[in-house]
Amino acid sequence: MPITRPHDNIEFVWLDSNDFVYNIDPIVNAKNIRRIADEISNSGSQPVFIGGHFTNIRADTHNRQARAAIVRRVAERYGSRYIDVAELLNAIPSVANIWTDGTPLNDAAFALVGTRLAALMGPKGIHPPKLGPGQRITTNHQLIMGGAPTGRPGATDGKTILLTAGQTAILPFDATAPTDALVRFFSGSTAGVGTGRIRYALGKAGIPDRAVNIEPRTFTTVRGHTHHGGPDLVFVTCDTGTLAIDSVDFAPPKNNVRSGLTPAIEVVKSDLSGTVLGGPHPGYTYATAYDEQTPFSVIKADGAHADARIDFMVTLGGATGGPQVVAIASCLYGEATASMGIKEGYGIRRSGASLIVRKFTGSGNTDILSNGAFFTTGQDWTGMVSFVFTGGNVQVLMNGVAAGAAVESAWSHYIPGVYSGAGPLLDIRSCAVQAPAGRV
Repeated sequence: MPITRPHDNIEFVWLDSNDFVYNIDPIVNAKNIRRIADEISNSGSQPVFIGGHFTNIRADTHNRQARAAIVRRVAERYGSRYIDVAELLNAIPSVANIWTDGTPLNDAAFALVGTRLAALMGPKGIHPPKLGPGQRITTNHQLIMGGAPTGRPGATDGKTILLTAGQTAILPFDATAPTDALVRFFSGSTAGVGTGRIRYALGKAGIPDRAVNIEPRTFTTVRGHTHHGGPDLVFVTCDTGTLAIDSVDFAPPKNNVRSGLTPAIEVVKSDLSGTVLGGPHPGYTYATAYDEQTPFSVIKADGAHADARIDFMVTLGGATGGPQVVAIASCLYGEATASMGIKEGYGIRRSGASLIVRKFTGSGNTDILSNGAFFTTGQDWTGMVSFVFTGGNVQVLMNGVAAGAAVESAWSHYIPGVYSGAGPLLDIRSCAVQAPAGRV
């Protein structure tokens, strides 16, 4: 029977489970697939072949593999892409409940396959960009769909993708390895200031969308959930105001440990662990280091406060000049003046015997607390410095003891950071972020 169709760009050819369950001759399978592929090609469309359907009936394994091989060979003959169903379903923790009666897939499994196939339909057709840890996508790659590319001095490639309320930007990708997507937002005084959400098409059971709440004049990174490989889509939705996407970084998944608490808590080790700044280096002036790949949020998608903390185990040198550890809301990217490369956030500073708790505000900084006799003059201090965010407030703890009263947290997203001037040693023995599951 001839196949009639409009001139579509792509058509999928899927050898279903019934073809091998009912022992249809593989030679007949091959002829039928080639006939269908010829008709698709002659209509001006491109065939994409699907195979590798698996069952929970062990006796069917040989037949399934044999027919998958047939489909792969036909795909090679036509120079087309072959998609393995088992690979499409590799995000399912357990495949025990994806069948109706042991062979045909159920509605949930077909929905997942459809979602993953949809991820292939990006600007590059059936070949979405293969992305993995260490790669970055910017506006000029022209791979992010939706929104309006807008010129922006100081952005990574001079442009951002601007979303207004109700708009969604979509990035199709084919993950080559387990990876996390980190979306960077760049806001001005009014443009790019808003709220929204980040999610993958496949989603994650029990874990909400990542909340986005961007303040004025910031460069903010929000980390998505871990993706375990294969094709998918990153969705960035603007709910209120506007959002300006600078770039999307793909980074190695963070190692985290969930405790048996309710709600589940994630503890993520920062790459700042082991960092040493300052000290007696010839010609050393100052340096700021920060970990953009460990951002965390102190606000939920519904606007409620989320508790979190950063714990630094540090050695602060005794020389005057000021090593600092910081909870950074934004770093400087050339748009506005910043103090020591830190644009906004909270930090503690040692200067000789003095402990200073400081708020960075873009054009400078304000000292919230100054204790002139906290440290012993001339001696290094080793201990735990913690920034604790609770109920919308932030408080600094030194070895578990409050250093001044809690103050209102002025921002919604933070990353860990450190700074040291000329002379003083700053040794970060360890650094970790702790937050409810889905917030770091």
